[in-house]
Amino acid sequence: MAPRLDLDNTQGLLARAYRGLTYARFTVFAISGPAAGHAVLSWLLPQVTTAAQFTADSALHVAFTAAGLRRLGLPDGVIAGFSAEFGEGMAGPDRSRFLGDVEGSSPRFWDWGAPQEPPVDGLVLLYAATPEILGRRQAELVGRLAAAGSLGALMRSLQGEHRA
Repeated sequence: MAPRLDLDNTQGLLARAYRGLTYARFTVFAISGPAAGHAVLSWLLPQVTTAAQFTADSALHVAFTAAGLRRLGLPDGVIAGFSAEFGEGMAGPDRSRFLGDVEGSSPRFWDWGAPQEPPVDGLVLLYAATPEILGRRQAELVGRLAAAGSLGALMRSLQGEHRA
């Protein structure tokens, strides 16, 4: 018998598109240290939309970089279990050439994640049915990140309408 995917323990973005949630905002953030990271996680984890049955007017997902996992206190031995590409990041010169991120698309021109910028530790992806719902969810997110000391100069948001 094939193993069944635990839908309650899988982020919903892996299982579905959000056709009715046509507004989105993506927020990158830095973690000032393990305590701030754990404060952010304690609020974020219950907010994450799972792959289980979905009927809400918004969805939230979170992703961490290898640097972010280290800043959370995850041991290097655990991070070494991820792919080399994840551990090394996307901005290295060899990776950039391989991905075609050269000339005008070079990492030095990126809005975030560029080698000369502060490291990105995490990304929160918010999707909503209306701009008002998106604004409320984003305001709550920014408040929580600020309270945990995880905003700093790095926190940036990208927003717009997306089509699933």
